[in-house]
Formats: sequence, structure tokens, C-alpha cells
Amino acid sequence: MTHTASLAAILALLAASSFAAGRAQAQPSIGAAPPGNPVTIAQRVIHANFERVVCGHVTEAQRLPNGSIHSICNTGEVFRVFEIGGQVVAMRCAAAARYGVEGC
Repeated sequence: MTHTASLAAILALLAASSFAAGRAQAQPSIGAAPPGNPVTIAQRVIHANFERVVCGHVTEAQRLPNGSIHSICNTGEVFRVFEIGGQVVAMRCAAAARYGVEGC
């Protein structure tokens, strides 16, 4: 599954859960992570959303063609950082895999 397809699958999951909860709304758009150094951006967003024990610091980060950031932490956790619905988020790839999303 491509990175774009992975994000599309996540979006579908989010939309399905919103619909199931009775909150039918427009699908949020997926966008690029903020501009700047990928390591710095990824670490800032991850630390805003997760305890530092999950990711002490980002050791490697790469901006992908769609503008999202694939990052690896010193703990071995892998994250994808992107914007969805106007909010910048960090998605734990291990969690995405549990929902069948590959290629995070």
C-alpha cells in the first residue's frame, strides 16, 4: 500500500467512526506537515501528542513526496506526521498497523 493509500485508509477509518457515532460531517482533508526541518517538526508534534517515554527524541525523519514526515524515535517507535482537518497530528505507525493500515 502506498503512503497516500495508507493515509486514505486512515481517513476512511476516521470518516467511518464519525458516521457511526452519528456525527455525519465532511471528510477532513489530509495535508503536508508544516514546513521546516523534518526532525524538528516531527519531534515537536510527537512531544505535543505523546509522553516523552514513547519518543525521547527523533533520530531520523524524512519528508515524503506528499509532504508528510516519516520519523523514527530513539525508542524504536515510528510515526507519521501530517495535517488532517487543519490540525497537525502524529500517528503512531504501530497503532495504524493494528487497524490494517500498512506502509505508515
